[in-house]
Amino acid sequence: MELDGKTERELRDHPEERGEILLDAAAVLQSDGELSRALAVFQYLIEEAVDREDAQYATVGKIDVLLEQGNEAAADAELQDLWSHGPMEGPAVLLGELLEGNGRLEEALTWFDFACRVHLHGSVKHLGDVDLAYVPELVGRARVRGALGRAADEFDVLVGTNRENGPSD
Repeated sequence: MELDGKTERELRDHPEERGEILLDAAAVLQSDGELSRALAVFQYLIEEAVDREDAQYATVGKIDVLLEQGNEAAADAELQDLWSHGPMEGPAVLLGELLEGNGRLEEALTWFDFACRVHLHGSVKHLGDVDLAYVPELVGRARVRGALGRAADEFDVLVGTNRENGPSD
């Protein structure tokens, strides 16, 4: 795996932040159009990450690159693999956003629903006056449900009410 000098220094100086540093490096490579190198960094992190969440974020990054390359079959295989291993909330939200951005709304909703599962088992009352900036999975879920033409449920209404009553610019 080939990394630039800056990334290598960061890894040497901050080994405890290895996952985050490599995720950032892969994202920069991807945005620079160096998809093969980005894929290699994501794959390395998937295989070598100490932290399960870092590995799952790397899997989401890998799926993003595969979709960008037009390799939907490989992306779908990674999606299935991640699902079978029990995704964590943060990576599930990011994946919901990625799939939504790629027009795969039904799949996006599945991932947002998974990320919201704790909230969805109760009523909106248990959320109280929560700032939805800290619950992006509910916002993403409401957005995708609206795009799919689904009738608003109490959580979608909460998101809409929160936006209407939020701070004005």
